[in-house]
Amino acid sequence: MNMARKDDSPAISLFSFQDIITSLTGIMFLVVLLLVIFMMDLHKADDPKTVKETRQISEAASKRARELKKQLVRLRKQEAQYQTRIRELQKLDLDSLWIRLESMRRELQKHQVRIRNLAAKRSALKKAAERQQQQLKDLRERADRENQECIASAQRVQKLQEELKKKYARTVKVRNALKYVVENDTSFAPVLVECTPAGIRIMECSTGQETDLRIAGGSFTERRRRFVEWVRQRGRNDEYYTILLKPGSVEYEVLLDDLDAQQKRRGLELLPSDDLSLWGGA
Repeated sequence: MNMARKDDSPAISLFSFQDIITSLTGIMFLVVLLLVIFMMDLHKADDPKTVKETRQISEAASKRARELKKQLVRLRKQEAQYQTRIRELQKLDLDSLWIRLESMRRELQKHQVRIRNLAAKRSALKKAAERQQQQLKDLRERADRENQECIASAQRVQKLQEELKKKYARTVKVRNALKYVVENDTSFAPVLVECTPAGIRIMECSTGQETDLRIAGGSFTERRRRFVEWVRQRGRNDEYYTILLKPGSVEYEVLLDDLDAQQKRRGLELLPSDDLSLWGGA
């Protein structure tokens, strides 16, 4: 849309401003002229009082004239600035102004979109920060739980180590008690027969083989019969049997008679406690 002016007439008129300046200049000159005439009349008078008053009025008029001159200079400077501004405005084209306005409007819209995007990013970052804080809190709680579990595990390990030490100490006691039995006669293979209230367990020291003859809920007669049958099936005469009796299983002493009946070399050892065992337990 072409909105340019068809004529070259200025859009703003300063004729009224020029009239004011001209009228003010004429008034100033009139006042100065009247003051000069008045002073000439005063010089003719010989009264000292009148002379003094005339001098005061003259000084006041001179001061006022200087102020009016300064004001006139300021007004002329303002007039020159207004004229310059008017010439600049006259050089501008309305179409270019419209294009510039549209460009500024588009820039404003871009800035608004950028501001909205920044606000959305700020909201997303805030939510992400909240999630990270929650995750950090969860991790701290998890670390506390794991730390407590580690402490509990360490306590359990320490307890197990103490139990292992005790079982190892019991095993060492048993081995020390039976050492002379195993090393008593190197021409025979030692066989240790541990008798417990739950049944009979056998260890062949020469091969390290173990045999468990315990029967859950079985009677003493059945346990004794299984041991005699196991010895008979072996059919070896180069073994030395050592019966290990605990305080709670002294009835198994009759196994010595069973071994004598099969012409087996045998011995007897009494363990001081039911907790002592070749296998580290009761």
